[in-house]
Amino acid sequence: MKNAMPTMKDVAQEAGVALGTVSKVFNGIPVGESYRIKVEEAARKLGYQVNQYARGLKTNKTNTVAVILPGVNHPFFAALAHHICEALARRDYRMLLYVTASNPEIEQNCVNMVRQNKADGIIGLTYNPLVVDEDLPFVGIDRSFRADIPCVAADNYGGGRLAAEKLRYDTLSEFKDTLIFEYDCRTDSMEFTSNALETLDLKGTRLERVTDGSGCFPVFHPDDIGNVRRALRGTVNMIPDQIEHDRIRMKKRDGEYSWYRGQYKAVFSPEGKAIRLIGTLTDISAQIDREQELRHQAQQDPLTDVYNRAGVKLINARLEQISRGILFMLDLDDFKFINDTYGHAAGDKVLVAMGQILKDIFRTDDIVARVGGDEFVAFLSGSDNASMAQEKAQELLDRVRELKLEGIDTQISVSIGIASAPTYGRTFESLSASADEAMYEIKNGGKGGFALQ
Repeated sequence: MKNAMPTMKDVAQEAGVALGTVSKVFNGIPVGESYRIKVEEAARKLGYQVNQYARGLKTNKTNTVAVILPGVNHPFFAALAHHICEALARRDYRMLLYVTASNPEIEQNCVNMVRQNKADGIIGLTYNPLVVDEDLPFVGIDRSFRADIPCVAADNYGGGRLAAEKLRYDTLSEFKDTLIFEYDCRTDSMEFTSNALETLDLKGTRLERVTDGSGCFPVFHPDDIGNVRRALRGTVNMIPDQIEHDRIRMKKRDGEYSWYRGQYKAVFSPEGKAIRLIGTLTDISAQIDREQELRHQAQQDPLTDVYNRAGVKLINARLEQISRGILFMLDLDDFKFINDTYGHAAGDKVLVAMGQILKDIFRTDDIVARVGGDEFVAFLSGSDNASMAQEKAQELLDRVRELKLEGIDTQISVSIGIASAPTYGRTFESLSASADEAMYEIKNGGKGGFALQ
């Protein structure tokens, strides 16, 4: 008898975890790292395949676009379907083809099924008066049958590409008043949507040879072009579903520079290789002005030359602009012993050294503050990548352990707790509570280490 396909229940039993934990892992809901590894290893061992459509019912996104055509026996329709499929595949979408023979009842049933199956949109060549909800992305081909539904009419390849492009922008509708860009690793070219010409100092929508250093791109601020190139080169190291954020200055048509928030993710080939970057740019000049005002109001800690507790306001302001980030809470181990044994002047030396290490390791755009006698925080905005957090934390531990200060002959160490936004909150208060909990796990377990919440 043929063995039955493994189920989520089988995976849970193999991993030794609850069924709900398996469901969370497969639907991208955060769980403990050890649980995630157990579930993934059990799924690989059993050969379990995630049901993408069932997952779509939970996540409201299936990366599937429905295509409605009257038939495929005519060369025009066959070629059109082929080019739409290729255009969608390049953007990591699957095509669900409905062949309807122009029957209005069948076509309306298709629209209803698309809604139920959580497909991300429809491309349709139809001449029937379909009922389409306003919030369901729909692109018509060859015929416009409602004012608010876009229509494209071009050659087979162009029509398929434009329809896929329009639906792609609809899926980014959460980013209001934004510019959209794509970077192709294979051609080292960057392309903006046409509306960028109305806003930015661009001669055309396409930039060539962006990262090799030979080109000059005045649209980017001279102090930021290096960061732009590093981010684009880093595309090949990104992983699926990793979303990154950056802040850069770009020249507008009036010649002035404005701050933009970039949010982007990689697109992968069928072989799993990151080949393109797609993202959005949002003008955040007003928020930056507010942050600068807060920075002027914030006071520096006179001993360590980092922000004092006023830095908390800056972190909250940053979280309002960029929802992703990593908060590090640091507490010097046995600091009272150092003060009592070697004197307060020695303790001050340790605090000054700690402030300098934090300024060395974190970017100038990150926020570092001393929030207590021997307690510091650092906020790295734009990413919630766990590997990056671990690398930063390990670098901090190593630098502190290497400290050799005159008059102090004891080993200096620090305990670090880490929490990421938005998973553990969107304010300093919620993030610091989680990071503090993680830090005290280290304190109670021997000190001199780090823990991610």
